[in-house]
Amino acid sequence: MLTSLLSNILGVLDLLPRYGGWIVAGLIVVIGLFAVGWSDVRRFSFQRAWAISSVCFDESIRRRVLWITPLAILGVIITAQLQRPFDEQDAIRQTIKFSLFATGLLVAVTTIILACTNLPREIENRVIFTVVTKPTTRLEIVLGKVLGFARVSAAILLIMGIFMFGYLHLRAAILQRDIDARLEAGVATPTEVATLEHYRDVGLLRAKALALPDNMQIYAHVPPEEDGRRWLSGGGVGEVVVPFSVKAGELIPPDAPNQPAGSTGMLALVRIGYQRAAGAQLIDEDNLPVGVIAPDAPDARDGAITRPPSITLQLLDRNLYTMLGRDVINQGEPIQLRDPQGEQAVVVPIPPSAMARILQERDFWVHITGQTAGFMYSFADDAVQLVVPGASPGVASDPIAVIQRDGESASVPLFRGRRGSLGQQLRGGREDVGGVAVFQFRNVHPNATADGNVPIELRAGIEGSPDDEEDERPTQVQLVVRNLSTGESSEPILSYIESNRSLFLHVPAAAMQGGRFDVHLRCLTAGRFLGLGSESLAVVEARQSFALNLVKSLLILWLLAILIITISIFCSTFLSWPIAIVLTLVLLLGHWGVEQLDDALQPGVGASIATDMGFRDPGQTRVVSVAVEALSRSLDTLANILPDISRFAAAEDIERGLAIPLARLGDSLGVVLLFGLPMLVLGYVFLRNKEVAP
Repeated sequence: MLTSLLSNILGVLDLLPRYGGWIVAGLIVVIGLFAVGWSDVRRFSFQRAWAISSVCFDESIRRRVLWITPLAILGVIITAQLQRPFDEQDAIRQTIKFSLFATGLLVAVTTIILACTNLPREIENRVIFTVVTKPTTRLEIVLGKVLGFARVSAAILLIMGIFMFGYLHLRAAILQRDIDARLEAGVATPTEVATLEHYRDVGLLRAKALALPDNMQIYAHVPPEEDGRRWLSGGGVGEVVVPFSVKAGELIPPDAPNQPAGSTGMLALVRIGYQRAAGAQLIDEDNLPVGVIAPDAPDARDGAITRPPSITLQLLDRNLYTMLGRDVINQGEPIQLRDPQGEQAVVVPIPPSAMARILQERDFWVHITGQTAGFMYSFADDAVQLVVPGASPGVASDPIAVIQRDGESASVPLFRGRRGSLGQQLRGGREDVGGVAVFQFRNVHPNATADGNVPIELRAGIEGSPDDEEDERPTQVQLVVRNLSTGESSEPILSYIESNRSLFLHVPAAAMQGGRFDVHLRCLTAGRFLGLGSESLAVVEARQSFALNLVKSLLILWLLAILIITISIFCSTFLSWPIAIVLTLVLLLGHWGVEQLDDALQPGVGASIATDMGFRDPGQTRVVSVAVEALSRSLDTLANILPDISRFAAAEDIERGLAIPLARLGDSLGVVLLFGLPMLVLGYVFLRNKEVAP
């Protein structure tokens, strides 16, 4: 019995971090309504609350608050005409951003001023005397005012919504006519044609749902299905990372259990094969013609390989930053490979001096780069293994397990492109020279358009080699979709792409039938690199009307207005209106403000600040460090109990043409219930115990 009771108590305690906020909010509502204000709850009349809300609404209208909307509309029109978009879709995107920003700002400022000033002004003018002396409860007064100002904000949103719908459709029609004229006249550049045709066929006002890939990897070429090995380009343009997680007990020498963990270091067993890339010929450095010096990098010049195949091995922390210096493993020298089949393991010692950092991190990556250009390097799933050597020669532990990643498409090792300023680099060139990016989609069932195709949106940066800065050739890409259910591949789709601008390619829906498919992307322009990320390519899975998307966006803004109203009325029940406005802003922006200081509030910031302030005395340094750390923890705690207004993001998706998910509405409603409802109840409790009439 006691064991079961303790188990139940521990189970409840485990739920507190996740549901503690909801528990506190529920207690405030229950105690405030049923313990403190049960008599008012029993007498509650929605008709009287609605009558009070009508008075608030009519009074706000008489104060001409709606006259601000024409000014906001005029500002949006002027700003939209002064913008400098890079294409027609960007013009619509910026107009949506300006419109929603003006709408949100208008609603927020109006509701804060109205809600914070209403109750203090009524108390000061003694208007509230005529209300509280009637059979009207304080609960009906508070709820009525919330409803009244919510109706005012809804009226503003309705006016701005009608304006946005009409103005955006008018602007889209004008831009659509320009697109048709450019395509008919044939003045569009090769990089613009595919995108403009998509805008012409689909329209500029759209709401689409995108399916992102489960995984993206960059290979030297498409992995052959028969042997399961995958290939990495040499010359440092590609890399492989393998995730590991170790425990102290796993690093104890197997034949010396009393020795400390890591005392014998580790051994990396690397089984990597290789083959020459197309057109590359191996030349011994000793046989180079007189006057020719073997270049340091790359190792291939004019198709001639001047060095044997080799790799470099490093350890990275969980954030993929270098964990150990380059000279720690193999003294910083490349590791030469000798078995083209990759069956014979190359043993790479990791010294005991590195074990302290490994034990500190626990989770880390083994990072391998193909050092020599002109070669491709092959990897199997078990190409990299870590073992702990024994204290005696010839003894080693079982291999340490690789971290398994979720999802059917996940694979270990992970193939990545060299990191550039715009993402992972995919090298351009012929099919036998350039690499291929493989985007893996699983359980994706897109809806085809009327012509039986599915749009794929590609957005990538373009980088050129240093000697190609004056090269103005358009960058050409090739896309192929391979259906894993049928084994069939689509015909190659060729197009031109501009840096950081969306390119839409239409693929037959049959290539995606079954929901399991890979998208193979190549860059065919030599001397160019595509900068890619896991979200650079997406499949347009479904569409919905722009009007519905706009309604959802305005509904999120209305929920934000309700939260602002409840906080404002809560503050105005015990403060004068100027201070109530300030406190409302602090409560609304507090969580966001602490998030902006997140990097500066990391553990250890106290010691850093004490050092920067120049303290040398250990006692003074400790006092400052402890005080700053305590302040940091206090700010984190405070942020956790304040509303997160980032959950009310109403513009990000719609301006990108994405359908706002219902989960976003649920998040906004959750914040209103978690923070707004308790604030309303606390405002009622404060007003109930406040003397507002003789």
